[in-house]
Amino acid sequence: FPNRPKGMWKPVLVAVNGICCGAGVHWIWQNDIIICSDQATFFDPHVTRGWVPVREMLGMATRLPFAVAMRMAVMGAAERVDAKRAYDLGLVTEVVPHDRLIPRATEIMEQIFEQSPLAVRAIIEVLHRGMGLEYHYKDAEDMGVLIRNPIQTTEDRREGTRAFAEKRKPVWKAR
Repeated sequence: FPNRPKGMWKPVLVAVNGICCGAGVHWIWQNDIIICSDQATFFDPHVTRGWVPVREMLGMATRLPFAVAMRMAVMGAAERVDAKRAYDLGLVTEVVPHDRLIPRATEIMEQIFEQSPLAVRAIIEVLHRGMGLEYHYKDAEDMGVLIRNPIQTTEDRREGTRAFAEKRKPVWKAR
């Protein structure tokens, strides 16, 4: 993926143990295997603060059905995906009891380490390159940044940030 170091085709496993939101969603969509505890929750609060979640939601749209990613993006903090739904949607590959998360993540990585290192590296590269995840995402991200940038300097964007800091509901003016 775009933030993966060039030529780094080692398997990356993410183990989510609680709330995963905002920039934390980056860790979800750009890695290879995602498991979570039964206490995990996923959401993206950017729009709730008047921000535009370009990278996070573009990435989530590669892992989730488009309509689900869109709903998360436009509903912000009001749309929470629990562990079971994340599994049902294919966002995570396994849900485990909270106290088993790290042991299970370790077990998975140990099983991968038993496989041919060259074959593991090759299949990760083949899947990432073959699915166009490196190239199409970058074009979409560039376009998203161009659309988002004018919003960055709006009164609503500043209001969203202030309201969050002051722990109150924002007053939107659409300017």
